[in-house]
Formats: sequence, structure tokens, C-alpha cells
Amino acid sequence: PAGMADTDFHVPPDKLSRFVPQLARVDHGFDVFDPVDGMWAAPPRFPMGSAGLVSTIDDLIAFTDTLRDGKLLSEATLTAARTDHLTAAQRADADAFLDGAGWGYGQCVEPDGRYGWDGGLGTGWRADPRTGVSDLLLTQVLWSGPEGPKLLRDFRSATHR
Repeated sequence: PAGMADTDFHVPPDKLSRFVPQLARVDHGFDVFDPVDGMWAAPPRFPMGSAGLVSTIDDLIAFTDTLRDGKLLSEATLTAARTDHLTAAQRADADAFLDGAGWGYGQCVEPDGRYGWDGGLGTGWRADPRTGVSDLLLTQVLWSGPEGPKLLRDFRSATHR
């Protein structure tokens, strides 16, 4: 419904030429964590709704715009997804990962109303229904810790001033 033709739990053979290897930061630079023909080249045994999607810039922009603009889900569903459902104790325990934010249904909820997802392989997006702005950062570098890369934090700070 959001027009996402290039999003799946694997990269089909005819699209592998558009895919890049996933990298991991090491002392001397980067090493290949997962090659182009690695774990994303075949369907998983068990697709998970919480992780494992492979996508493109165009599809992710369509996704964030659809969520932000309320074009697909009911207002009640969007409100539930955009509402922090964590207790104060849960939020404190998850602070290294959430960095002061909360958690709605399947996504991070920022105190200022932005919401989104940061993936461990270097992707991140936020949508802001108040301003109509979405941000999207795609890298191919595996996170080295739960707080996400400095690049992602700097990007987010610059796009939501």
C-alpha cells in the first residue's frame, strides 16, 4: 500500500548488483561483516517483523512519509504507535539504547514527538508529524555499541534543530 517495491527480508538475485557489503569498524578501518552474497542473498528461515528488512532509499522515504502523514493506518493506531509505553524504570534500563527516548509500538518515541527506528547495520530514520519533516540516514556500517554511531547522533541533531 505504501508502494515499497524494493523492500523484503532478502535481496533477490536480480537485485544483488545494487546491494553493498555490510562493514564492521576495526582498528585499521573496516572489515566486511557480511558480503553481498551473504545472509541477505536468500530468504530467512523465519522472517521477523521486528528486524531483518532490506530496503532502498526510495522505499524508506515512502514508508516514513506514509507513517508521518497518516496515509495508511488509522489515527488510533498511529497514536498508539507514537505513544511511549515504557515505565520510568524500563526507560532508565534502556537508556543506552534509547538515549532518553521512549518506545511505542515497534519504534522509538522521542520526547519532542518525533518517532522512528535505528537499525544495528547503520540505518536510522525519524518522522516528525508536527513539522512534516522526516530524516533518513543509510550507511552500511555495523554499530559498535548500543548507543549508535556518532554520525547518526550528529545527523539527527542537524536535521531537527
